[in-house]
Amino acid sequence: GAVVQTSAGHLTVTDAAGHFAFAVAPGTFSLSVLKTGYAAGGATGVVVVNGGTTVVNIALGGIPMFVPAGASVVAESCGPASGAVDPNETVTVAFAILNEGSLSSTDLVATLLPGGGVTSPSAPQSYGVVTPGGPAVSRSFTFTADAALTCGAVITATLSLTDGSTSLGTISYALTTGQPGSATFPTLVSSGD
Repeated sequence: GAVVQTSAGHLTVTDAAGHFAFAVAPGTFSLSVLKTGYAAGGATGVVVVNGGTTVVNIALGGIPMFVPAGASVVAESCGPASGAVDPNETVTVAFAILNEGSLSSTDLVATLLPGGGVTSPSAPQSYGVVTPGGPAVSRSFTFTADAALTCGAVITATLSLTDGSTSLGTISYALTTGQPGSATFPTLVSSGD
């Protein structure tokens, strides 16, 4: 299922055994190979002679590929608890991560970035080893929702990911701030004394 393309624009997909073939005019080509969950591969200077067959072996190395797998409020500073983030509220949110790649992380560390409605984020958290196809791993971060937000606004919480010294980019979660509610007041009944 890897996509193979030549520098001349030929395009194909490998079969289940990883094989591919092109019928091309004689010449010298470069090949690029892409597959989700793997590092890109390729070859340069591939020479095809008239009537000949050229065999090219390209190995793709697995990479971890992390995606957001949900977020849930686990603690909040405003009461009563609403299960949602309120403007200017300090909350603790568990952010879950899945690995949809083909290689486990060694020590995945996530840093909650300020911005997008997040202020004063807590320290980075270690997610440890996150395996491909394994269960989601959650860690909790504490932050304060920007006071300028309105009820119903969307907070974009962004985690910057590293595995050892390798930067793996960012993933983001959308959190909707609490909705305005209606106030209720007790009814007083007079006994008519």
